[in-house]
Amino acid sequence: MRLRDWFARLAAWRRRWVRSAARRGDPVWRTVAHGLAHDLRVPPTDMLALAGLYRAGALAGPAFAVQVVAHAREALTRVDELGCLIEEAVHRYRHEAVDLAALIAACLDAAWSAADETGVVLHCEDLPTFTWVDGDARMLEMAVTRLLARAILNASPGAAVHLRIGVTRGVGWVEIATAAASPDAVVAALSRSAPAGMFVRRVMRCHRGRMTLRKEGGAAIWRLVLPQSKKAPEGAFLPVDR
Repeated sequence: MRLRDWFARLAAWRRRWVRSAARRGDPVWRTVAHGLAHDLRVPPTDMLALAGLYRAGALAGPAFAVQVVAHAREALTRVDELGCLIEEAVHRYRHEAVDLAALIAACLDAAWSAADETGVVLHCEDLPTFTWVDGDARMLEMAVTRLLARAILNASPGAAVHLRIGVTRGVGWVEIATAAASPDAVVAALSRSAPAGMFVRRVMRCHRGRMTLRKEGGAAIWRLVLPQSKKAPEGAFLPVDR
């Protein structure tokens, strides 16, 4: 077989593969399409229904404002989750030694304002000085940020979101617990078919890690487990003011 014929057959096979893949539907783009067609329409639809109740006098002003703000936060969270899923699908992973403690501290700094606005208390145990894991810093930060945002959003008013971090038997882990009014709703928001759940699981799979989710009483608890880095960057443990 001539080389030209071989390339022609390869191109034809690729075209057939692309068409069949389009018919099957990539899970990421299928989730994105569903999110655009359904998930993102739910909060605005609920807001319109609330506006109708308010105009009819069935809902007081303060209660109306609280409900509208809650639905707006849900809509923004869903947009961010879909955006993260789309970005991860085209992201080129670059693995390196990542200081998990510093990464968590940065995520917490960004989450304080959202927690304060919703009346949720963020409680973090003392972070270890260094917890090095092997991973892509950008994707890990996005995964932890999405989990924190979902934990804060679904937490009961006045409840606390607890965050722990540590190293056990050669793996680094992050644990986020939230006392939710409906733990089942939290589990559904992070299911394998939901944008946030699919995104975090894809990130963990690319890091040879895993995400677990369990319910204890009225609390939903996520845990991210990541391989510990075998070699920290040179000079990582030296004093900053040396």
